Amino acid sequence: MRTFSVHDYPLEDGDAVCDAKFRVRLPSNWASYYLKRNCEEAEGARLVVTSLNREDILLFHSEDFIAYRTHLTEAGDQDDVLDSLRLWGGEAQLDRNGRFILPSRVRTAFPDLPGTEIKIISRLPVCLVSLKKYTERNQKLEQSDELHNRAKLQFVQSLKPQQSEGRL
Repeated sequence: MRTFSVHDYPLEDGDAVCDAKFRVRLPSNWASYYLKRNCEEAEGARLVVTSLNREDILLFHSEDFIAYRTHLTEAGDQDDVLDSLRLWGGEAQLDRNGRFILPSRVRTAFPDLPGTEIKIISRLPVCLVSLKKYTERNQKLEQSDELHNRAKLQFVQSLKPQQSEGRL
């Protein structure tokens, strides 16, 4: 079996939509990444879909989730994280067309998700965020950056020596 590394991981973010039946279709590059990892399994790839905060949905390949869970267990003092992963998570099957149905616990945690555009954020694990929340977060970051830049400019200007008026 081929081992996969970060180098196989899609680097770009993607877009998807959750339909009325809580089905999500991944963009082809993401679907291909997950499906290639299960080339012996004709039915597709096994995924773990969960959340830590009921705002973002985390998407793991089943093997990655086992490694993540093991890491948290070995790190100790992570019981609250493991409890959240169990509470809001479940398994899903990615079919050959790149579609999966969100597990019932995720559907319970995100009842307003059907019909929502989703932003797929490229990181480990993959993060699915509603496009609305993604846009709101980016606007907050931009506002924060703007405030930071304004404060920095004021600070730099305050360091400039005061010029005397009309004296030579």
